[in-house]
Amino acid sequence: MGKSNAYKAKVGLFVVIGTVLLIAILYSIGKRQHIFSRNIQLYAVFDNVNGLQTGNNVRYSGIDVGTVSKIVMLDERNIVLQLMVEDKISRFIKEDAIAFIGSDGLVGSMVVNIVPGKMQNAKTIISGDTIQTYSKVGTDDMLSTLNTTNENAALLTSDLL
Repeated sequence: MGKSNAYKAKVGLFVVIGTVLLIAILYSIGKRQHIFSRNIQLYAVFDNVNGLQTGNNVRYSGIDVGTVSKIVMLDERNIVLQLMVEDKISRFIKEDAIAFIGSDGLVGSMVVNIVPGKMQNAKTIISGDTIQTYSKVGTDDMLSTLNTTNENAALLTSDLL
């Protein structure tokens, strides 16, 4: 009888600890993905997303404020990003804000950076707005241009010889 009660106590303790750990892990993942906060939806249209994936971070002036929730390709030139941004931060983002895709460190994942615009009296964004975008020159484009330049230089030097 004593062994049975000790066994039941151990199993009960194991179940309680496992449940607490599971809840803690789910909460930490949800907090990181901004699931438990009030969010608004913003949209941004790009012609190249440079390896961005759903779940990547959205930053406003360097602060993590949300995540990329959906990526939809409309046609060959237009890719729409749906961004989930915390409602409490949205009051700082104005209609003239500009979004661009950047890297998180040297070899990190891609992030959507939103920078404030220059207008002082711009209206605050609301859920469903589309913000302006800026496409930076990617390293693939630079390498392609450099390769073409090298080929042209090789042709010129061979002609000179």
